[in-house]
Amino acid sequence: MGLTLGSAERPTRQTDETAGPETFGTVALEWFERKKPGKRESYTGRILGRLEKELLPFLVDRPIADIKPPELLESLSKIESRGAVDTAHRCLQYSGGIFQNSVDGWERVKARSFP
Repeated sequence: MGLTLGSAERPTRQTDETAGPETFGTVALEWFERKKPGKRESYTGRILGRLEKELLPFLVDRPIADIKPPELLESLSKIESRGAVDTAHRCLQYSGGIFQNSVDGWERVKARSFP
């Protein structure tokens, strides 16, 4: 299953050019840490819980630039199929922020959106 944001060994973002690609898990952690200041602990706990339960089991170790929209939609569809439509919507919002927080992911999104 890989690392989750709540595990003792948190993924670290690799910044030098010789490092491997950014993974969804490392970028998600950075996005969460940037979103956290000034927010109530109960709110950030819900965000972290949703990430760990809903998105990270499927995407944590994947290079973020390799994640395609159908793959993300498949993960969200699994959430919706349980009847958790609101949770699926929130996870979609979180993943958008995570992709925007990623250099690799954002470059790919811009390339598709702005030919």
